Amino acid sequence: NASMNTYPKENIFTKTSSNMPKNVKSVKRDVLESNKQCYTKPRLLIMSDSHGKNLSNIIQQKTNMNVTAVVRSGAMLSGVVREVNELTLGYNQNDFVLVIGGTNNVEGTSVKDVLNDFGTLLEMTKNTNLIVASLPMRHDKPNLDDKISLINEQLINRIKSAATNIRLLELHLLPRDLYTRQGMHFNRKGKRKIGEEVLRLLRDCCFNHAAITKKKISQPSPEYPVIIVEEDMNTVIHKLRDQNKIAFAHCISADFHSNRHMSAGVATTFKKHFNTPLASEFVSERLTYQLLNGTSVYGLVTKPTYNSKPTVQDYDTAFKNLTQHIKQRELSLLVCSPMGCVRDNIPLELFITKLYQLHLNTSVKIMVVVSDEHSTRVLRNGLTYLDFVKGLRSQLEIMVRKDSTENFSSDKTSLQGSTTNLCCSDIETTLEGPTTSMDDQLHSPTGTPVSSLLNCLISDSEVQGFTTPIVTKPQCPLDLINSLHDQSQNPNLNLPSNSDEVKNFMSEPTKIT
Repeated sequence: NASMNTYPKENIFTKTSSNMPKNVKSVKRDVLESNKQCYTKPRLLIMSDSHGKNLSNIIQQKTNMNVTAVVRSGAMLSGVVREVNELTLGYNQNDFVLVIGGTNNVEGTSVKDVLNDFGTLLEMTKNTNLIVASLPMRHDKPNLDDKISLINEQLINRIKSAATNIRLLELHLLPRDLYTRQGMHFNRKGKRKIGEEVLRLLRDCCFNHAAITKKKISQPSPEYPVIIVEEDMNTVIHKLRDQNKIAFAHCISADFHSNRHMSAGVATTFKKHFNTPLASEFVSERLTYQLLNGTSVYGLVTKPTYNSKPTVQDYDTAFKNLTQHIKQRELSLLVCSPMGCVRDNIPLELFITKLYQLHLNTSVKIMVVVSDEHSTRVLRNGLTYLDFVKGLRSQLEIMVRKDSTENFSSDKTSLQGSTTNLCCSDIETTLEGPTTSMDDQLHSPTGTPVSSLLNCLISDSEVQGFTTPIVTKPQCPLDLINSLHDQSQNPNLNLPSNSDEVKNFMSEPTKIT
């Protein structure tokens, strides 16, 4: 079951499944077989009632662990963990079991019996790490709150007095807006929040953080100018706007008078924050430039209408215009979406190539912001989000391994007058088979994960550690970048010790050897 290295195996059973014994037997075989094949990576087994549905997919996208899930909708706690002994054969202190259950016990089971089931679970998982979820509140039946609170209080006391291999996932603290309107189950935002909390617990109780999160990035001797950050563009704009050394960029269509203009994808976020560009803000036929309260915003006009696709020639021209305009400004960082790669079928190699050409001709550093957009239409050229991010990583890896002088000197010359000969036939995709990311290949000499720039795009109180930087200079939280902005207003402000690294990233030209 080699596919489990990439995608979680989530097995969902309903309470009335007539073939449950056969399915469970199959699950056992799959899990035990994967345990044999994937022993080099930590394992996470999720055993849950309906609260854990789709949780494995959220966690797998953010971790290097092998994630397997057994979800029994409507099951009591005893049914959720029925096969925990068999499914954790071979598990050790590098592996984890996450149990989310007990909600379906609340109405018909005594507090004592529920706690006895939890006690049995604690005894059965002494050979590995256990994460136990508290019972979430029942907003559909508020009369159960007192009973739930009593169960949680006693469960927390038991965990505090238990072995050190047990952690508590505090679902009872999640606010009402993370639940569905009905009030019993968590909504999509709630599931993401639970995923974030699980990842935090995994990092907190694991010495080898690189084995948990996708950050096994060494510090190579050359310095690289491009990073990928997995985050919502709305959050990034909110954090980084109004800084005159930072610019934002995305692709738009030329039909400005259409009511469908900038009506889908990341363009809607740009429209919300910066409005639609005006006619006076056209720098050229293929580029718009807005300057709003110190924030620079570029629109690469790559296609004639919202429902058409860009040509390679128009895409190339837009990037040339962007390069020429950035040369006239003193920018340190360009924040962009995967321009044209999500909805307009631009090959990943072409996009990454253009980014590197842009950097080499301007010395600006580049942050590519990606998030898992959902739509009824085909996105990312048919790739899953996970494969899409891996594809970006793969192309970045190829680029940073090239000798920049030999491979890009002709591109520098072309921007001064000649035409770049790029066409679709020149672009060889590398996504037909499994891609190898920098995460899988680069490790620090000591085995210790090395911090990278912008490891945490947002604060600890939100989703710290969920970004996925690629190869670049040493990283640091966003508050250091904010500190630099503050220091420009207050020279006496004391910055954190590694703020020099941020200054270097934001202001110094990158040298690629």
